[in-house]
Amino acid sequence: MMRQGLAKLSGALCLIALAQPIHAERLSLSFLPPDLPPSNVCDAEPEVREDDELQDADIEVVPPGDVVLEDEERVRFIIRDIETLSAENAAEWSGYIEALIDWRAEIDPGFTDIDASFARAELLIKAGRRDLLKARGTIAALAEQSGELSNTQKVTLARYLRAGLGIEKKPALADALLVEAGFEGSSGALLALLRRAMVGDPVEGWDLGLEETATLAFGGVVGQMNRGLCGRAERMAREYLNGDILEPNEELAYAWRVFAADMGGARAAWRVVEHHLNGTAPRSDDATLLHYLTLAVAGGVEVSPSDAASLLDSGATTKAELRKVLARSTEVGSGGSRHSAARYLELQVNPIVDGFAAESDLSRYLEEAIAIPGAPGSFHRRLAQEVLVRQGQWAGEARARALLEEAVQRGDVEAKMHLADLQSRYRDDPRALGEAEQLLLDAVTRDAHAPAMRALDHFYRCRLPDAPHLSEAEFWSSQYRASGAAAVSVSPSDVAKMHARLEPDAVAKLQSFALRDHAASKANLLQILQSDPLASVEVLRYWAGRVASSDSALEEFVDQEFELASTVGERERAVSLFRRAYMDVGQSISLDLAVTLVEHAGRDPETAKEVRGLLERSARRGEGAAIRLLQRLTDADPQVIYETYATVIERRGDFLGLMFAAPHVSDDVFADYMDRAVSVMNCGTKDVSELADAYAARGMTDEAGRWLQVGLALEGGNVLSKLGLTDRQGELFDTGLPQFVVSGDDAFSQLRAEYLGVSDPLNSAFDASAAAGQLVQHLQGAEPEVRRWALTQVAVADVRVRRAVSASIDLVEVFEKAAEEGDVRAQYELGMYLRHEAEAPQDLTTSADWLLKAAEAGRADAMAEYGFALGFGLGIQRDVKLALIWLQKAQGLGNQRARELARMLRALDVE
Repeated sequence: MMRQGLAKLSGALCLIALAQPIHAERLSLSFLPPDLPPSNVCDAEPEVREDDELQDADIEVVPPGDVVLEDEERVRFIIRDIETLSAENAAEWSGYIEALIDWRAEIDPGFTDIDASFARAELLIKAGRRDLLKARGTIAALAEQSGELSNTQKVTLARYLRAGLGIEKKPALADALLVEAGFEGSSGALLALLRRAMVGDPVEGWDLGLEETATLAFGGVVGQMNRGLCGRAERMAREYLNGDILEPNEELAYAWRVFAADMGGARAAWRVVEHHLNGTAPRSDDATLLHYLTLAVAGGVEVSPSDAASLLDSGATTKAELRKVLARSTEVGSGGSRHSAARYLELQVNPIVDGFAAESDLSRYLEEAIAIPGAPGSFHRRLAQEVLVRQGQWAGEARARALLEEAVQRGDVEAKMHLADLQSRYRDDPRALGEAEQLLLDAVTRDAHAPAMRALDHFYRCRLPDAPHLSEAEFWSSQYRASGAAAVSVSPSDVAKMHARLEPDAVAKLQSFALRDHAASKANLLQILQSDPLASVEVLRYWAGRVASSDSALEEFVDQEFELASTVGERERAVSLFRRAYMDVGQSISLDLAVTLVEHAGRDPETAKEVRGLLERSARRGEGAAIRLLQRLTDADPQVIYETYATVIERRGDFLGLMFAAPHVSDDVFADYMDRAVSVMNCGTKDVSELADAYAARGMTDEAGRWLQVGLALEGGNVLSKLGLTDRQGELFDTGLPQFVVSGDDAFSQLRAEYLGVSDPLNSAFDASAAAGQLVQHLQGAEPEVRRWALTQVAVADVRVRRAVSASIDLVEVFEKAAEEGDVRAQYELGMYLRHEAEAPQDLTTSADWLLKAAEAGRADAMAEYGFALGFGLGIQRDVKLALIWLQKAQGLGNQRARELARMLRALDVE
């Protein structure tokens, strides 16, 4: 019976496997798609899908409107929130996640009782509650029902049995289930068998060879000829681009996407177009590109809101029409000196919906979700944000405030930040301002949320009616800088010149923030990587995927591409990329595209028409910059433009929208608009100048003068006083980092310069012994400042230098002296040094004591390491709950290691 299943699988599709020598880590096998005539398989009505088919979900994009929320949409949101909450903190939200699983079981006819049992089991495993899972007997019950399980469920159950999750380990039964599912043709089982064989751990009872198993596995991926075929073909393409089993092969990835497009996949057709635009097609020609572009548009892909219909009418037969739609003016790879990672950006094409419906599917779902007992505060906050988007920043304020207040009661720290912004609008109400202040203070002191420190700085510096309060502002500004939570702020030209050796701290911080999904950091890191000739294709493709998955990161990246273009060819390609990003992201970047097009080809009549349409779309969103630019470009009467957009400014106007309205409204409205503007302003020179100008234009000189005073109190001073010395190199000057050679007249400065000259391992003058001698001399000095500087060098020095220093003096004694003097860094370094060099249990106890002192002083990495010591009982009594509290505090201050340690503790169920 099982052999018959294999025979059936092998004959399902004419899948050609050309075996090549096997790579040490991946298989070098060439799987070609079936040679079938074009058809509309993927466009057909949905069919019942085999549960073991590995495929992408078909998500239909529906413009928002006043329609009833269907169960299919509810299920989609439920699945996403289960995944999100489980990833964030499965232990904390396990009760609510189970309620979501129950909800799905009620409304999803395809979600059986067995499916729900597997979902609950996975939840308890992620939550670290294996004891509860075992007590419930869930896995044992599923094992008894193995005859009723689908092949996919057998593979999952085999994983539980082999690892002993919720049951005693049963490796023999686990392997038997894998083999059974494999002989039935399950692609998941076959891939699991293949991976086991590739690492030298073959499953007993599976006697097929590696290549035959691979052939069957990927044949199973392709599966049957039904509507899901194109999604599965896309999986094959991705496997050839960045998979973990097959050697990368862009030509085969392209072939699979062509196959999916020929089978009726509109998005696959667009992917083929992307290959041609990016220069990754085996042979790039306009005829092929036009053919698949036409298929994509005919299948519903909206290449452009205005040009799709004309493209279809014309048949898209000329290069000129292609350029009109996609602005492809030059061939990729010519006309420029920069190597761009843009070729690895796989962008979507989504409908551009103008305006906002009063409600959305998401808002309807969230209304129902918050009615379930135990809903996280983040759900109320998300609904509040949706209300503000749909109804407008100001029209939806009352409803959003009520939701945010409930979210704050449920402990959502982001809700505190949003609610504080709403409260700070009422600048003539001391009670409202006091509540805003307390919300921000709570976010810092109770939640260790570092961005709240920056918000407090701005609150005292700009938002209070009698601002600036410089003592408070400077205190919170210094605390925020010390927390290390601020991302690296760089311009495109900065990014283009950054080098890891010259600015290791900035590059490392960029990467850390990029790994935490900070949008601008992801874009900046990709720019740095694509400038590195040694960066691998895998690395570029990985980070391109991370950038493409974020609207904000993609917007930042395409902005940088245009800014950094140094030739006509690069500029044309940057504009083309910006247009494609607009198709992906939608109307939220229409203003940025308009500005780019004005700079690129503003004199061209067709471009000018397009720019006006983009600006009008942004203006209808209440974006003041678009309204202002539209007025200037058209030279229209400002009063007429204001009257056109007065209603939208009243409902949702942003800072510049309110500034544009300021000269055209009554005194009472003006006062209200200024309060609104202050609550959403950036505490920077530009916004402060806008406010001063607005008051001055109405003859309110006292208020105008006060805002000028605020401008002089901004961090770093007035723009004119900066003298261009605000970059990171200037800020780090004379701080002892190895890349700076500091000169001076005194003996200490001379010795320090000598040390910096011999301590850099990349310098030909590097001498570990000489560098160590310099450090020892400083460490034995009498001045605390000198010792602190030397201790910093020990912490960051090359390992050879540290060893030489350790051989000369007792570093523990030196660290202890500095730590006892209150040097927080020395306390942390001493704690870590004692841990690494521990020879007795007392060393670990002392290590934990010093880490606690540094943690209590506010050092994030010390909080993380003390939490680690608590969680695993390193020198102190194990206390997982307290460990998680310290790790949460460190995480709130931006420490990435704390997040990973917390996940490890929960996963290992250390109690």
